[in-house]
Amino acid sequence: MNTYKLIQSVVFLFIGLFLIRLIGLPANFTPIIAVAIFLPRIIKNIYLAMLFVIAVMILTDFMLGLYDGMLWTYLLLALFTFFGGLQRNLYLTGIVSVLAWHLVINFFVFISGHGTLSLAMTYAQAIPFDARLLFSTLLFLASFDYSQRYLESLPWYNFKNILSN
Repeated sequence: MNTYKLIQSVVFLFIGLFLIRLIGLPANFTPIIAVAIFLPRIIKNIYLAMLFVIAVMILTDFMLGLYDGMLWTYLLLALFTFFGGLQRNLYLTGIVSVLAWHLVINFFVFISGHGTLSLAMTYAQAIPFDARLLFSTLLFLASFDYSQRYLESLPWYNFKNILSN
């Protein structure tokens, strides 16, 4: 695949994520963490992948509305992208990322006064939402992973050397 095709694919992915965030999926059912983890495997540049994920979030957040935890959200997604580029096991990275999300975001919910009287209760009440986030993250990671494996099996498509042309 040449550079033009890569740019075309990244633009398509950007528009897709942008529209998914605007149209909306069920609460806490989103591909954004999975994309953050998987994207460095496609574009081979962790920092560009971080920029991509954060750009989608910033643009859609300005359209959907700003919120108190934006900085934490962006930092976590950048961290997930960084670790996604370093780790070989997508699914373990997805599980650890959602666990980190659960701990950090719900801590912020608690200290900002949007939670319950105790931190433990805030974490407990978030479990159903974050379980759905874990399920969606693993589902999207699996779909990305199997799509990549399928494309790599095609004789005319060399996914691993996507940037070499």
